[in-house]
Amino acid sequence: MSQPGLGSVRGVHVVLTAACNLRCAYCYQNAKAKQAMDWRTLRRAVDLLLSSKQREARLTFYGGEPLLRFDLVRRAVEYARKRTGGIPWPRFAMITNGTLLTSAVGAFLALHRVRTRISFDGVREVQDLRGRGTFRALDGLLGRLRRDHPAFFRDQVEIASVFSSRTIAHIAESFDYFLKEGVQEIAVSPITTWDAEWEARRIDDLDRQFEELHRLSLRHLRRTGEVPLVLFRKDRPDPRRGPTPSALCGVDSGESLVVDVDGEVVACPLFAGSFQTLSPFLRSRLDPMRLGSVHEPDLSSRLALLPAAVRAARIFDHKEDKRSSYGRCNRCRYARTCHVCPVSIGRIPGNEDPNRIPDHLCAFNRVSRKWRERFPVRPQPLDVFAGAVSTR
Repeated sequence: MSQPGLGSVRGVHVVLTAACNLRCAYCYQNAKAKQAMDWRTLRRAVDLLLSSKQREARLTFYGGEPLLRFDLVRRAVEYARKRTGGIPWPRFAMITNGTLLTSAVGAFLALHRVRTRISFDGVREVQDLRGRGTFRALDGLLGRLRRDHPAFFRDQVEIASVFSSRTIAHIAESFDYFLKEGVQEIAVSPITTWDAEWEARRIDDLDRQFEELHRLSLRHLRRTGEVPLVLFRKDRPDPRRGPTPSALCGVDSGESLVVDVDGEVVACPLFAGSFQTLSPFLRSRLDPMRLGSVHEPDLSSRLALLPAAVRAARIFDHKEDKRSSYGRCNRCRYARTCHVCPVSIGRIPGNEDPNRIPDHLCAFNRVSRKWRERFPVRPQPLDVFAGAVSTR
């Protein structure tokens, strides 16, 4: 693997504010504050991305809730466009709970093709557990975006739906709701914080939900040629054999950087310190991976040290040694395609073992990959045009 450098950076996340207008019980951001990024820091973050040599470079607005500081979003986009002469580079993205996405904001995001991920867990019974009254607001938002900005809604809006033990029974129902709303990209995932209510018997419940997701997705594929569920998208069959990959994620590549509200640079949003209090287990592993201030001149040399710091943390690699109550990763048939956020290891109460994976995340991977394996390879556009799509 080549040494990380600023020229290889593909994305920069900017934490515009540590504040949020919601207080979701499962959110890893457990210490939200009113702190916000100043323009000098944001401008430096944009300049950092513009120094990249990557054609697909992307600036992502993050929080807290980034739309609490939409003024900074607008200023950063306009600054980047001015610096690049108005060409459509870099790309822009946003991760938002959607509750502050007004008509004016929607028009701006559509105009600049800001890829917008809306955190929306699903039907009313699920979403109102996240934030009382928010289902009605987000349901109206989807209809408004679909009506006012159809191309933007089709191509740039994605839904991130998160579930816990308490809401497993509504996974497929929520997915079906999003399909009927015309959403083209839907990500379904478990909470990455500790799921205190998880029990082994939940695996059967989860399996039944994924069986229904499989059925709904096949029906949608036959009708439209599209696969909205991100988990089921694949351009070739998944590998079933071969050695277990060592890394759990690619954080050591340095291709994605996060600039926190105070200018501190880290390699993943889950490392940012402005909105969370880390356990001693995580702090001892993540602090050595911090890259200093975005304003300091030697960021490139500090970035080159990241892979060694990642290895020293011991939670990001050696997947072959990881395990849950359901078995060891190196004996699992889905080890080559599963994904578990390494930071979740440090969210198990009292855990000091860098190889212990949360049971609910392991169960999710085992169930979801089983049904992903059964789903057909996504047809290419020419296949659809020629009528050669097979969904058997």
